[in-house]
Amino acid sequence: MGNSYRYRGNIVFDNDSNYYYICDQGQGFQLYKYDRQHNFEKQLTFDSRYSILDLYVNSSDTILLLASEHGQNLDSLWILPNGADYPTKIAPNRDENCLQGITDKSGKIIIYNSINEKGITNINIFNLETLKERTLFLHEGYCVIGELSPSGKYLPVLVSLQGIECKLILVDLELNVVVENDWSSPGLSIELIAWESEETLTFLNESWDDYKTLYKWDINKASPEKCFNSDWDIEEVVFIDSDNIIYKTNESGVSVLYLRNLSLKKNKVIFNQDSYIGKMNINRTNNTLVLRLSTISKEESIYIFSLEDFKIHPPLKDYEEPIFVEKVMIKRNDNSNIPALLYRSKDKSVDKIFIYLHGGPHSQHTFTFHPVINELVSGSSNISVLAPNIIGSSGYGKSYMQPVNGNWGKLDVRDIEYIVRWINEQLEWKDKQVYIGGESYGGFLALLSIGKIKYKWSGGISVNGPTDLIDFKRKLPHNMQNCIVQTDDNSELLSRSPYSYVKNINCPLLILQSELDSKVSRASTEKYILELLKEKKDYKLLYLQDNHDIELSDSLETIISEISQFLQ
Repeated sequence: MGNSYRYRGNIVFDNDSNYYYICDQGQGFQLYKYDRQHNFEKQLTFDSRYSILDLYVNSSDTILLLASEHGQNLDSLWILPNGADYPTKIAPNRDENCLQGITDKSGKIIIYNSINEKGITNINIFNLETLKERTLFLHEGYCVIGELSPSGKYLPVLVSLQGIECKLILVDLELNVVVENDWSSPGLSIELIAWESEETLTFLNESWDDYKTLYKWDINKASPEKCFNSDWDIEEVVFIDSDNIIYKTNESGVSVLYLRNLSLKKNKVIFNQDSYIGKMNINRTNNTLVLRLSTISKEESIYIFSLEDFKIHPPLKDYEEPIFVEKVMIKRNDNSNIPALLYRSKDKSVDKIFIYLHGGPHSQHTFTFHPVINELVSGSSNISVLAPNIIGSSGYGKSYMQPVNGNWGKLDVRDIEYIVRWINEQLEWKDKQVYIGGESYGGFLALLSIGKIKYKWSGGISVNGPTDLIDFKRKLPHNMQNCIVQTDDNSELLSRSPYSYVKNINCPLLILQSELDSKVSRASTEKYILELLKEKKDYKLLYLQDNHDIELSDSLETIISEISQFLQ
């Protein structure tokens, strides 16, 4: 395990309890195997043109990999048979973007979903022995496939309707029919978890409660039943057995692990430190959890958590963090709060404040290592970073997330106004320089706020931020477009676009644009740049050879370097 690097995706096991994970150790996201018997890490051979996105496994010891070719926007599915050191590409065999893949117990049948440029998802069955493929069904919009029922008869599928709304259906693979239900109505937003038995499915649901809640559905009954409530979002659940689970909650950006007996309805906290768990998986053979975990100043790494003594290895030592992080609450006019994390160096005074906005909008600043924030606060500049979880952020319930759906550029901008007012009220920050920036949606909101909010900004930063909502909305699948603004009125879309407020900008800008970005086009960004030139605004534009979601280590290093220099 050794050094800490960038991780992503699932952690999966083979039958010998070796685990596999995706890690970027400076050469892009590649596949690694940790051999538990011999206690060493091994990078498995993979095509260097590709970056691995996620892993899937089943009891047959067959591992599936989802990978993206550098410079392309089409993901593909690869298979790593038991004992092999090199994966083989298997799907799709056409110009479609693969989304997921699963296998049956034998490992001979693969089910995968892929979406084409028209937004049509195909769910296909591929036979590894006959090399024949057939389509189960087509859907206009995204589909998410869950794991097969224990006998392999039922395939659960979440089909998107409008925006983040979806409906749960079952595909009977023996009869080749779709099994619908009455309770799974439009508006459902769920995450599939596991089959408890052949006819009982558990899932996380955030439609009927304010927070993500665990439900159980007996497919022979009219409707599902609630397993239990939590005062926080339940982010992940793993089953120890049919009656005992471990679940992870997100409590103001901190991960807490609970052990729960479903019959006795009793909880026990088994892990609660100032850290964030990105992913976990259970190894029932060794009675352990494998975690991807990080702290504010320690990069994400792999940890083993024993379910016998509830200890983590390597231990999270009690040491004094070099960065001080404070939870703050910023008042709105209605007395509700904007939760935020305030990062400061412990040994330097503050000259500048950087408001750093997350993407999404349904994302969250948590107690995790963030390379940009860490570099700014621990570097040579005297910078404090304010990381707000504005309206629309995840982790605070459905009622906090939903107001931004279809309403970009309204309540979120108002929250930035409240944040600016709060900064002005802090006596220690009087006359300090204030910057604002972010990535993707955060970059959009930063540029829009600089153009709309009258304030003495010192600078703005956008990394792959949309500047023209007309163009941005057009590039989304049809059923996702209303997530941005629920109108096709171009004048309304322009009124919420940073492009329309260039003339009001009174500070320098740093704009970083990925050339391979399929969501925010280079043409759209260049249109914004031309408007900056026309209005004689101060800016720096830099192109990255990367995708919308930053994939390459070199790109991340460039972003950190450019932002650090800009804030000097």
